[in-house]
Amino acid sequence: MKIYLIFVALLLTSCGGSIALKTSDPATVSVLDWDSLSSKGSVIGKSPIEFEQDKVENKVMKIEAEGKLPQYWIFTNINGSELELQTTLLDAPKEDGESSEDKKEAEFLNRNLRLLLNSYESLVSNDFEAAKKIAKSLQENIPNIAAPHIIIGLANLREGNRSAANSAFKVAKSLDPSDTAIEKLIEISK
Repeated sequence: MKIYLIFVALLLTSCGGSIALKTSDPATVSVLDWDSLSSKGSVIGKSPIEFEQDKVENKVMKIEAEGKLPQYWIFTNINGSELELQTTLLDAPKEDGESSEDKKEAEFLNRNLRLLLNSYESLVSNDFEAAKKIAKSLQENIPNIAAPHIIIGLANLREGNRSAANSAFKVAKSLDPSDTAIEKLIEISK
């Protein structure tokens, strides 16, 4: 388990007055003693909140919200006038180390890799129409990869349609110029 702490120290003068605190997200505001920083402390309210400065004088104020990194503020020698504070709470890292964006990307890749495998399976099963249809749906999902064009080209080649195969292989080569195997397919399909 990783622990992230953010400390903000305010060094001002004299006592009295109030503090108005606003946070980017609804948060719980607590006061902790120096010797019990790991405790929950005394909750003084939810943000936005206004409270007397003497509640936090020479104490640690903890600001925490669900899914956010906690902030610990240290107040010492507060200046007695009205004090308006505003802070942005940062997102906490996901426990499993993977963000929702990473999960969405993995789902997208898995779904499309399954399509590629299904189109290849149809190709080796001599179901050329199914291979081309599945490869075309993959091509719509990820238009800038060569693999669906290679499957379409191979299906056309197996059906005896050299012209269509050659066109598909040339598109694949334009999308993946470093793949030398595609050059061989272009030569075979002439």
